[in-house]
Amino acid sequence: MGKYWVLYVDPDYSLAVVGEPSGKYGWVLARSPGLRQSAFERAKAALEKNGYDTSALVVVQ
Repeated sequence: MGKYWVLYVDPDYSLAVVGEPSGKYGWVLARSPGLRQSAFERAKAALEKNGYDTSALVVVQ
């Protein structure tokens, strides 16, 4: 079983950022498929603030 940290949750729960404690893996989870750029930037900032390398981020359509 994996361990995960919740790094960020939008006030309206439309977006969450979760990371694996080693800092190697992180996920941006959204309730809808069309994520606004501003929400994506908030998610990236949460990952970066917690030491995750966002240059390796893979965006899935």
